[in-house]
Amino acid sequence: MCNNFELNHVDYCDDFREFIEYIQNHYSKSDALSVYDRSGKITTISYQEFGDRIINFAAYLQQEGLADKHCAIIAENSIEWLVCAFGIAYVGAIAVCIDTEQSDEVLLKMITQADCEVIIYSNSFLNLLKTINNETKLIPISDHDKFYDLLAQGAQNASAREIIKTKTIDPYACSFIYYTSGTTSTSKPVMLSQRAILYNAIDSMALVKVSGKLYTSLPFYHTYGLTCSVLNVLSQGLSICINGNLKTSLRDLALFGPDYLMAVPLLVETLYKYISAEIHKLGKSAAFEEYFKTKPSLFKTNSMPFPELDNIIKHICGPNLQMIVCGGANISEQLIRKFDRMHIMVLQGYGITECSPLVSVNRNCHNEIGSVGKVLPHYQVKIEDNEIFVKGDSVMLGYYKDEKLTNEAFDGKWFKTGDIGYQNKQGYLYITGRKKNLIVFKNGKKASPEEIESYLYSVPIVKEVIAYGAVNGLSIDDVKLSVTIYPDPILTQDMAPYEILNVLQNEINNINHNLPVYKQIQMVKVSENPLPRTSLNKLKRNM
Repeated sequence: MCNNFELNHVDYCDDFREFIEYIQNHYSKSDALSVYDRSGKITTISYQEFGDRIINFAAYLQQEGLADKHCAIIAENSIEWLVCAFGIAYVGAIAVCIDTEQSDEVLLKMITQADCEVIIYSNSFLNLLKTINNETKLIPISDHDKFYDLLAQGAQNASAREIIKTKTIDPYACSFIYYTSGTTSTSKPVMLSQRAILYNAIDSMALVKVSGKLYTSLPFYHTYGLTCSVLNVLSQGLSICINGNLKTSLRDLALFGPDYLMAVPLLVETLYKYISAEIHKLGKSAAFEEYFKTKPSLFKTNSMPFPELDNIIKHICGPNLQMIVCGGANISEQLIRKFDRMHIMVLQGYGITECSPLVSVNRNCHNEIGSVGKVLPHYQVKIEDNEIFVKGDSVMLGYYKDEKLTNEAFDGKWFKTGDIGYQNKQGYLYITGRKKNLIVFKNGKKASPEEIESYLYSVPIVKEVIAYGAVNGLSIDDVKLSVTIYPDPILTQDMAPYEILNVLQNEINNINHNLPVYKQIQMVKVSENPLPRTSLNKLKRNM
């Protein structure tokens, strides 16, 4: 068990060329990446193979005169996605990582805005490409015959390979453009350097100790997916299973049997839902829930309330799962504690795209539940008017071609995250809300919707909730504190709508009793459908 203040030993790399050389030299024959196809057949490549493919793709870009271009990647998670992104960085071009869940109109806007002259695509986006300028270079990623023919060309081009090996790469220059996963505004193109991303990835390993195998289905077009579930793990020589198909995500998790899982709260909630459903079939839901109410000290560390539970967990999560690292959105303390009682540690972290993305994370040796952990070694944090400011090696270079927006985002060298929170005396960071989400009342008082939502998530039948200020008069600041709730469809399946509303109103009355008047919930609306979210499970508050 590590000391709470002692960092794990890690080796840092400044650029992707150094990083690829490092992982090939240290972990050459070890399994690097695995992926399952639709039938459940696994493909695995070693660190040596992975590095060779990256260099071959970089050589292909060099031979085609694309070594200084902006290259968009529009594709689902795959080994080839990573080969392309790392190859682009290796040769000194710029990888533009496009969110595949956006509409065609938004995708085209992103491609144009980021000045992309190369598009690396999967077959899912063939229709989109019909509208692309004919001068744009198109590289297919899901046609394996064509793609690996390109790698073969790079492998055979000795002169191109020699050029990229001697080419100078500026580790501080823009190498990746990532779009923010904004929930209330248009996504912004964030410029990140190779050093920023690599230092951020390796910093996370200085705080979190891992070994064995890891599974991730986080999308690589978000920095959380690339930095926190691939680059950091590769730096330690571990084996990673990646998934790019939501339909097979849970199947692949069970097949791979990882020791660690990278996740967003929605996936953790889904795992718990499946475990609960299996227990319900056994008729032991009451015993299961009672187990969580009993003090942990009354049980041995290896105890379970009934023998079948261990088998159910292993069937759904795989036989080896011991830790989940969760980020992208807030996860309830109650859920973290429930998994802890099932012998699976959940570590919550905090990040933002502009910070590559990780700012802080909890540790294996000390998991401060409720906080988002310790700040990374190469970052400093300060609190100004309750807002979290961040300064350090992995902060963005700025927003692409938007000097005004970039200047607004900084106070000197400090990046203004827009998140509200505080840091305790032990150095643990806590997030209490989002500055732009604050509900401002006519009397000048302010309420954080995230705080109000946290109270309601303790109500068993509340599956999802969003708090907001509903306009109540002629002026924009004359608002009532309101909530929209999506009830748990399983727990309320035998209840009439008026019964659901009565239960919710009674619970809200109890919550209001302990809150100051301006924070009391005044209106409640029940939704028949799940609330709209981003791909990282963040509520789309503008909707």
